[in-house]
Amino acid sequence: MLGREESVFHLWSIFGALLGGTPFAQGNVYLLMKRKMADILSDCLIITVLVASSAVWLSRVD
Repeated sequence: MLGREESVFHLWSIFGALLGGTPFAQGNVYLLMKRKMADILSDCLIITVLVASSAVWLSRVD
């Protein structure tokens, strides 16, 4: 069954929760802050999304 596989739940969580609104928020950061600070925050965001994505992917689905 397509909807019951763990990978589908993991991908939905990653794309829906982690990558749903964060790119839009980061765009606002670039509009409101200086370029250097926005670049630093963008790097922090990328690291956070990668760590959180790996945590979601390694978690169990009950």
